[in-house]
Amino acid sequence: SPDGLLASAASLWNFLISFPAVRDGTKLFLIGGSLESARRLLFMAWAYLIESFFITVEFEDRDDSFIWIMFWLSKQETWNKSRNIRISTSRYGQSGPADKVPGEEEDGKVSSPLRRLAYMPAHNKTQYLWYKGSLMTVTRSQTQGDMWNRTGDERVSITLFTRNFSKIDMLLLEAKRAYKKESEGRINIYVSDTQNEWTLTGSRPKRPLSSVVLEKGIKEHLLIDAKDFMASEKWYADRGIPWRRGYLLHGSPGSGKTSLIHSLAGELDLDIYVISLSKKNLDDSSLNELISKLPSRSLALMEDIDAAFFRGVTREGDFGVPLMPGQPPGTPALDLQSGSPAAQGSSASGVTLSGLLGAIDGVAAQEGRLLFATTNKYAALDPALVRPGRLDVHVRFDNAGRLQAAKLFRCFFPPEVDMEGGKHGDYDNDEDTEDEGWIGDSTLTKSPPGLPSGLVLPAAVKGSTRCPSLTRGEVGRLARAFAERVPEGEFSMAAIQGLLMQYKTRPYLVINEVEAWVAAERRKRAERDGKSV
Repeated sequence: SPDGLLASAASLWNFLISFPAVRDGTKLFLIGGSLESARRLLFMAWAYLIESFFITVEFEDRDDSFIWIMFWLSKQETWNKSRNIRISTSRYGQSGPADKVPGEEEDGKVSSPLRRLAYMPAHNKTQYLWYKGSLMTVTRSQTQGDMWNRTGDERVSITLFTRNFSKIDMLLLEAKRAYKKESEGRINIYVSDTQNEWTLTGSRPKRPLSSVVLEKGIKEHLLIDAKDFMASEKWYADRGIPWRRGYLLHGSPGSGKTSLIHSLAGELDLDIYVISLSKKNLDDSSLNELISKLPSRSLALMEDIDAAFFRGVTREGDFGVPLMPGQPPGTPALDLQSGSPAAQGSSASGVTLSGLLGAIDGVAAQEGRLLFATTNKYAALDPALVRPGRLDVHVRFDNAGRLQAAKLFRCFFPPEVDMEGGKHGDYDNDEDTEDEGWIGDSTLTKSPPGLPSGLVLPAAVKGSTRCPSLTRGEVGRLARAFAERVPEGEFSMAAIQGLLMQYKTRPYLVINEVEAWVAAERRKRAERDGKSV
């Protein structure tokens, strides 16, 4: 019965506590357990109280906020007094190293603060500083690398003694503004790292659109089209059209394709994300993942898209090895070393055409981005790749005409004095009305007239380091004389720019030397082609 069980249990308990060891052990267990429970509760309450006065945030090196905070920390004078510091020449996203030691002189002048090396918090050390009246601790750590990530991941942990969470927002906003102010007038360049994540590699100054010399209307048309696209998100959404735009720039090497993209990115205030299809270990899956990680309102760049495969991005004959001389089309390509048929599907890249097409406009393709692709071999591209919806706008770049040569000359030698009225140095909108009729687009067939009357070409001193002062009219006449000596559509803009670079302070001498340069370039070309001049 229940009463009997209770009586038995009571008698058993009385029997056990009759032993002193059991009685004292029970007391010790109860008292010790109560004290330990009270200690743990007290420590939990204390930890909660302390944590309520501290806010801790962590930054990882794969996030943009890490760059902001590291740049901000590099500008703090606190590290000049710290006993545990790490010397860094990194400018965290800005171009060029900061390798000037404080106090170092350069050309007799104290080096610029922007180029001074930075004192940073050392790894695995806690540093203390003050931020807006609050104690702040900074701990910087780095994980151990492995075969997939050789350098490991870097983290920065910041703790603020404050109950006001808005101070964290203030810190982030201050760090971001400091970084943006430093990078004002610049565009960031991102590439993919070994883990297929976008990594900031540096920044470049924005290039004025006026510095890109092309045939009239090309750059203006592309800029208007891109601005219209960026402002048309709702228009695309209302009609169920993917909000993506692709541009294919093709034509002669050195004709200004990449320069135009750089300039457009600056005009649109977009960062550039470089996608290298020839990157080692890049396959369809990783390419799809990489493009899906593109941020909205960005500019993706695929340079030399035809070079992803040895034989071009096409469906037919994709063996990855060019045909041997005399080999009939349609037969398997031969390996250049063994002479045996090459393995089908082998290519310079692990990316296939179908994978590239899916990455550009597949389900996972990012929207709100501009895609620019360049190629020197337009015919090597498959029609499925260049159709509207993938690469919507096609622009051909030819070799430079005389108008472009004249404009490039003006960019190198702007007027310093203007005795004839007008605006100084602004030639992007100043078309040479006196040259209409012979300097036009590359299809103009009229022959140039004789030299302008009264034009004297003195031999400049070769050691000159300063360009002579020229008026607007003198620059126009010199540009006309220079362009007259450049054959129409024979040389690229890069080649002409290379010539002008050799005489960047000697406008008269470059005009005297241009004909000899043309003859030398033709001779080099003939030697490469195995022809006699």
